[in-house]
Amino acid sequence: MSDRRILSYHDVVLRHGDVELLRGPLWLNDQIIAFFFEYLTHELHPSLCSKVALMPGATTFLLLNSDPAESAMIFEALQLHEKELVLFAVNDNPDVEWAAGGAHWSCLAYHRASNSFHHYDSSAPHNRKVARSLAGAATPLVRSTSGSSGSSSSNDALFPSFVEVAAMPQQQNSNDCGMYVLAVARALCDSLANAQQQQQQQQQQQQEQQQDESASAQPCCWQLSEEQEAALLHGITPASVAEMRDELLAAISSLVKRAAAAADLN
Repeated sequence: MSDRRILSYHDVVLRHGDVELLRGPLWLNDQIIAFFFEYLTHELHPSLCSKVALMPGATTFLLLNSDPAESAMIFEALQLHEKELVLFAVNDNPDVEWAAGGAHWSCLAYHRASNSFHHYDSSAPHNRKVARSLAGAATPLVRSTSGSSGSSSSNDALFPSFVEVAAMPQQQNSNDCGMYVLAVARALCDSLANAQQQQQQQQQQQQEQQQDESASAQPCCWQLSEEQEAALLHGITPASVAEMRDELLAAISSLVKRAAAAADLN
């Protein structure tokens, strides 16, 4: 009864014990992170589905512990080489026999426009070593194989750089590392979505001025300077992280009600 199913949402099942982690506040497990990644792409930013890939902890664990040939086959369908942004939930779990292990979460992001991996660690440099290993494992998957992708550039032919983001806010307790991962993921996706919207508006204005509706849309080229990245992260604070826990609980409650209403109609 205590671990009853609360919600089935796309590829994620949340149980009572998972949801209670948000009330603690307690250390988040992979189920909550995976749920938020699904929620981010399907509810908050559905326009980014073709531009972003969000990889929860279990997927990241698989990538870290598979040989390159296996990884290429397993992840081929995700077409990571076509994404503007690829986010990985990084865990410090050293035990290849236990995917649910580990004690600290951080976020690794591949930015295509700059061909670089950025590591966002709220308890730096705790996860730096595993993040570097993950970047190495992910590099063959994120680099463009043909150079003809709509969002790719000549940067894809170069080995990606690795950046330990110094501006990343640091957590003030031992519980919130997972929440900081979610906050970073949302901030980056918000930024990309805003850039995409601004570009679409500019293209629409240009088409209206030229009266040429046949003009093809240009792919969004989203890139953050170091200053822009720092400003984006500045909004992630202990208070905002605490508020985000409440926002997630409200979102789960809303989705549970929506699912119940849909079931009643059937």
